[in-house]
Amino acid sequence: NIVIFGHVYNIDDRIFECCKNNNIKTANWFIDSISNEFLNGKKKQDFLNLVNNVDKCFLTSSPELFKKNKIYKKLRFIPNPIDSSIDHLRNYETKDLEYDLFFAISHGQNRVILKKGKTDERENDFINLINKLNKYKIASFGLKNVEPIWGSNYFYHLSKSKIALNISRGKYQNLYSSDRISSLIGNGLLVFLEKKTNLQKMFKDKKEVIFFKNRDELIKKIIFYLKNDRQRIQIAKKGCQKYHKKFSNINVAKYILNELNLINVKINWFK
Repeated sequence: NIVIFGHVYNIDDRIFECCKNNNIKTANWFIDSISNEFLNGKKKQDFLNLVNNVDKCFLTSSPELFKKNKIYKKLRFIPNPIDSSIDHLRNYETKDLEYDLFFAISHGQNRVILKKGKTDERENDFINLINKLNKYKIASFGLKNVEPIWGSNYFYHLSKSKIALNISRGKYQNLYSSDRISSLIGNGLLVFLEKKTNLQKMFKDKKEVIFFKNRDELIKKIIFYLKNDRQRIQIAKKGCQKYHKKFSNINVAKYILNELNLINVKINWFK
């Protein structure tokens, strides 16, 4: 009934032709930011070619950037889905957690280790944050020659943390977050998000997550919630429950099927 393509651009045109001739719906799912940083040169053309060949394209950032492009009518926003069989921790149930703050970045996703000679635009901000919060215990990975963490190691350190910082790469931030957002909120940490993401459309500030405008505000708010466990726990719990209920893999799958006219169900991410 349906074929979904991920980050793959070497699909023979005959595959798409075969799908159309046999009434098979096609879609692609793009989980990176759609800024020029990610979509440049040949990669952008590959992306546009793929979208032209499929029935719908599902993005984890707002498609408004393509409003004047003919492909716009095919683009749909989806949140990063959560799988409750994987993201099952409830950190808000534990007061005595080892780490005050957790964040993990990487500029070596396909290599598992940091790329030599490469940097991440977020590194200086994170290092300054560590210096200003030096009296707190911070679990940080992917900078200062500390390798990124993956799989069970990632969840091990996540399970011991109170607060998580979610700052994504790329200049285009409208509704965008890397897929770490689902594991951070969905495992019961109190998560901090940048206001420029416009994710206020999906989450309530100080009720489900914490939004910040700049680094000074971020530091003040982190310190406040580390000193006020009750508020931290309440907000983290509500955010976790919201994510599992509304942005589950099941709801995202239903939304995709609905947009492809395979089922009839109404799902709105912004109510």
